[in-house]
Amino acid sequence: MSHNKSLLTSKQQEFLTFFNHYPDLYQNFYFSGGTALAEFYLQHRFSEDLDFFSLIEINPHEINLFLNSHKIEFSSPQIQFRQSFNRNLFFLTYTDNSKLKLEFTYYPFPQLEIPQQQDNLKIDSVFDIAVNKIFTLSQQARGRDYFDLYIIEQKYSFSFEKLIKKAREKFDYPIDYLQLGINFNQVDHYLDDPILLKKINHEEISVFFKKEAQKLKNKIVK
Repeated sequence: MSHNKSLLTSKQQEFLTFFNHYPDLYQNFYFSGGTALAEFYLQHRFSEDLDFFSLIEINPHEINLFLNSHKIEFSSPQIQFRQSFNRNLFFLTYTDNSKLKLEFTYYPFPQLEIPQQQDNLKIDSVFDIAVNKIFTLSQQARGRDYFDLYIIEQKYSFSFEKLIKKAREKFDYPIDYLQLGINFNQVDHYLDDPILLKKINHEEISVFFKKEAQKLKNKIVK
């Protein structure tokens, strides 16, 4: 895990410092998603949300109460709680009108690798984040996932075949190779999404995913 100059906003840093002080949070949740990926592994883009996952079932209303009762410790924002399917989202609005979105979600999928640790903060491994993103991309296309997976592959050389295999194992769910291939081939429609810090050739990303789509052809049952 490399860590250069922080890409986090002051509000993100402040909340992570708060998180780091409370066992109720750091013992039950680990930090994952795009912001963890960008901050601790790739340094390639800005990311707005802080995503925290738990392997044990949680009561989101208790988290809401906990955050509201301690919010003076992270600049006293207004906190709006919203549930979206199994996701627990917290929208923070500060007095300067800046915003921060948090997610505290039950994620009952055992990690494939031991998370990294910084102080009390457990950080999902880059391999687990990549596997999660492949699984997401097999169900829905999001621009940031193409960029993230491409740069992960360039830096860490994980084969997509291995990521797909591990996604099947981790989520105990069949991968729809046809849909994944379709989403790989639609890469050109999604290349205007994230705020990138590194110059990346869109044509190279497009060619990369279309080649990966070709490799999936023999996996598709006719």
